[in-house]
Amino acid sequence: MRRVTVAIGVTILVALNSAVLADEAIGVIVSIDVEAGTVTIDNGQTFILTETIDRSALEIGQDVSVTYEPTTDGLDAATMIEPII
Repeated sequence: MRRVTVAIGVTILVALNSAVLADEAIGVIVSIDVEAGTVTIDNGQTFILTETIDRSALEIGQDVSVTYEPTTDGLDAATMIEPII
């Protein structure tokens, strides 16, 4: 029983740590580079599009909220891009 409790505790800590690392940006999409796999919003931030992003749903001029995490290369990887309605 103790092992189960420890495993659950570790899982919760990992999930909280991942949530803390994520950041959010809000803006308008100004460019989409399909070949490079990036999207740029009007504040100048460029995000790498991860496999979780539906690229076909992205449009230039779209107001979006981008959830992202910094990479070890100093870039920002988008983990979620949602339209703002």
